[in-house]
Amino acid sequence: MEKGIKRMAWHIILLTLFVTSSVLGNSAYAFEFRGFGDINYADAKNEAAPASDSKIAAFRLGQLSLHAHGDLGENLDAVTEIAFISSSSGVSTAIARLFIGYRFDDMLRVRAGKWHKPIGYWNTTYHHGTLLQTTIETPLVVKIGSTIVPIHETGLWALGSYSTEPVRLDYGVTITNGQGGTSTTATGITGIGGSNDTADLNTDKAFLFHLRAHPSAIPELGIGISGNFEGVQSFGSTSALTLDVTQQIYAVDLQFINQQIEFLAEYFYFNDKDKLGTAGTNKSAGSYVQLGYTIANRYIPYAR
Repeated sequence: MEKGIKRMAWHIILLTLFVTSSVLGNSAYAFEFRGFGDINYADAKNEAAPASDSKIAAFRLGQLSLHAHGDLGENLDAVTEIAFISSSSGVSTAIARLFIGYRFDDMLRVRAGKWHKPIGYWNTTYHHGTLLQTTIETPLVVKIGSTIVPIHETGLWALGSYSTEPVRLDYGVTITNGQGGTSTTATGITGIGGSNDTADLNTDKAFLFHLRAHPSAIPELGIGISGNFEGVQSFGSTSALTLDVTQQIYAVDLQFINQQIEFLAEYFYFNDKDKLGTAGTNKSAGSYVQLGYTIANRYIPYAR
């Protein structure tokens, strides 16, 4: 069985190399490579004296994100993004995005793979691209690693855009693996809030919708709503169900961006119902408002 799996893996690798060489050898196809990274200088906890509140100013590496986008044909494209994340325990590597998409027309595109969860505005606009955002820090509610709002998902995504004289509508729905909880069973899934790239602990798939309107009279304005509905489950060492939550997340976002003004606002509402009956129903909310103003095309003082 193991030899069969290895043989299949080699077949997949060889097929990938063949497709890649065919694509790169065809002048009709084009790949674009980009990278984002950041280096910080800030006060950090004194690791030599963990019991104290002392801090030491130090340089620290942030994230390094390598991104590639390829046009594989008239209507076919692919995106991949690998993130290298530095922390006190070392450098970890993660697949941030990996999907292939097909465009039928402007009104319908279909993608399969992994991407930044299209809930709210910040998560799909900036995400790993710290260089692209105005502020030094990401809002806590959508910050990578905070596990407040799920930031990745793996599955299928149908999206499109429809324009009329008064407004342009951008919309989409996703059906993906649900969030995972800590598990010591054969699934090997760890960490609540993960996108479950290789398996799904949940019996039902997660469902998400998003809709954003851009009025023609005010093209700098964007108004969006989105919602995410899924189950969050976790199993213990004996495969017993230790967590079973039905989660609903609703989001409203507003943007006004022109050459001088940047106004961003997002509001998230969470409704978590414990199906095991021990914690009941918990409701909470998170939000941020950010305003920036460009001076002399170089400086952007901001407040959040």
